[in-house]
Amino acid sequence: MTMEQICQSYHMGLEAIQNLFMEEHLKSTVYIQQLEAENKRLKETVASLQMEIQKLQATSQKNSSNSHKPPSTDSCKKPLKKSLRKKTGRKSGGQIGHKGYRLAPVENPHHIVTHPIFLCSKCQSSLEQEQIVSRKKRQVFDLPSTKIEVTQYESEGKVCSNCLSFEEGLFLPHVTKSVQYGSRIQSLVVYLINYQMLSYARTAAYIRDQFGHTISEGTLVHMNRVFGERLDVFEEKAKSHLLQSRIVHFDETGIRVNRERQWLHTMSTKDINLQVVHPKRGKEAMNEIGVLPHFSGIAVHDGWASYFGYKQSQHILCNAHLLRDLQGIFEQTGETWAENMKKLLCDAKQLKEEQEGKLTLWDLLEIEQAYEAILQDGAACHPPQAEKNRSQKRSKQSPSKNLWDRFVRDKDAILGFLTHADIPFDNNEAERDIRMAKVKQKVSGTFRTEDGARIFCLTRSFIQTAQKQGKPVFHTIEQLIREGTMDIAFIN
Repeated sequence: MTMEQICQSYHMGLEAIQNLFMEEHLKSTVYIQQLEAENKRLKETVASLQMEIQKLQATSQKNSSNSHKPPSTDSCKKPLKKSLRKKTGRKSGGQIGHKGYRLAPVENPHHIVTHPIFLCSKCQSSLEQEQIVSRKKRQVFDLPSTKIEVTQYESEGKVCSNCLSFEEGLFLPHVTKSVQYGSRIQSLVVYLINYQMLSYARTAAYIRDQFGHTISEGTLVHMNRVFGERLDVFEEKAKSHLLQSRIVHFDETGIRVNRERQWLHTMSTKDINLQVVHPKRGKEAMNEIGVLPHFSGIAVHDGWASYFGYKQSQHILCNAHLLRDLQGIFEQTGETWAENMKKLLCDAKQLKEEQEGKLTLWDLLEIEQAYEAILQDGAACHPPQAEKNRSQKRSKQSPSKNLWDRFVRDKDAILGFLTHADIPFDNNEAERDIRMAKVKQKVSGTFRTEDGARIFCLTRSFIQTAQKQGKPVFHTIEQLIREGTMDIAFIN
């Protein structure tokens, strides 16, 4: 509004002045609304950028002690001492009650080497006819010289002089070809590839260096595949065993199959392990595997949402994961509720161990009350968001709020380990079983075929089951190859 416009309106009368001011008021109102909208947009941009900065800072600060990242992703820089484990005060090495292993002399050695004495070192007299008055013994434990032995089986053929019938002797059932490898070398190949995690090339190199025999990688692949095809019965019995178990640990991890990501699902108890590879991670895979849909016991897992869809099971969360999450939130935000909750879970675990799993009702009540009090403290850090219209975009929650919500929602699954002596605090049973798959990926990079991945998972399941039941791995593999039987105990 200029002075000229005001004077012109003044001479035109009161109505003109009123119209002029109304027009200016409307312009000002529109301008203010534009400024308010721009200010709101800038605030949202700033909030979004702040959230992104916090996210990037949190990512850069994550390591294996405060997140789900594996130790292999940690920086080479020496980290500060932040282990979640507490000092026990015990010295390193074997503890009291630990069964030790050391070399001890044997009564019947395989070989005896005698060192005779012929002359006296002082007077040079002959000692050949003198009586032996003492004998010192020292034993050396070593490996025998190794070489491949060839056994030729001959089937005799004869003609019956009575009826002129031609008859032949029968070969052993496992001798089916004119030239073939025996059960021991086949067992060694399966053992090295699937237990010691050697590549096919290094397995062939070991056999060449150790035994002086050259074997092609194609032959190794064939041996490994034939062994995997023997494990269909094991897979069926393992599933049946899992379905009848009271507590089963579940986990999953990504693996590369034919340059694409698929998922290795593991199901474990203290004496059985079963691993299955599937293109999907969630409910579709779990339904096709066929264990969780029919399992009505206690399912221990890391909180992947698909697990909670199986309502017939009691769910127990892995508190080791939650401790790392709480540690990360406390380091990144300084929110004391996270540190207090971590301390409560560790104290509850220690109390259960001290009382050998037999907590009193009073103990449980005290822990639950402390749990609720800590959540109330955390609520002050996470006030409820104001209601928004449907047209308004919902703001993304912070990791701290997401974790707090999980502790509110999944209280029973988090504290469930306190309700019975054999319910575990963590999901380490499954995580230990799945760990070697990551080692295999680092050795081989990727599985070239889905069939190769399936055979590896089945073979690892068989090997780890043998380990859990205290069976010697090599002998168990050889028994299946040679006799077609499994020295594995299942629930009938």
